[in-house]
Amino acid sequence: MAQIDSEGSNAAGQWLAPAEAVKALAVSERTLRRHVRSGRYQVHHSGRRVRVFIPDSDRMERVSGAQLGPEAERDTVAHALSQVVATLNEGLAQERARTEALEERLRQIGDVRLQLAIQVEQMRHDAEELRRGLAARVHGQKAQRRNQRPA
Repeated sequence: MAQIDSEGSNAAGQWLAPAEAVKALAVSERTLRRHVRSGRYQVHHSGRRVRVFIPDSDRMERVSGAQLGPEAERDTVAHALSQVVATLNEGLAQERARTEALEERLRQIGDVRLQLAIQVEQMRHDAEELRRGLAARVHGQKAQRRNQRPA
């Protein structure tokens, strides 16, 4: 809807109450006041009534800048959440694969430990047999020396 702004030029836009302008622009009241002070928006005072001229182009920028209605916002949020979920699922899949690889490695380490334990037991058994054999041999040699001594 084309309206004439306070300077008399024909600009497309609307004169809105500050509360409506804040909603239309999706900015805070403080930001709107700053824009008015900087000259970006024109203000018209009529008694106690204040109106701010908001060009349609600014309203359109807000719409194209993701300041959309509830349905579009819901779709935007849903899309962003689905991307987050996809990223999290990807990370979860990587962590599961890493966990499976670590579990496999732990199983292999367990197998090696078992094999080493068996080998250690076998070595202990062999060492004990060697010790017994050596002790018997030494005992036999001592007995033989005793028997060879002249009386």
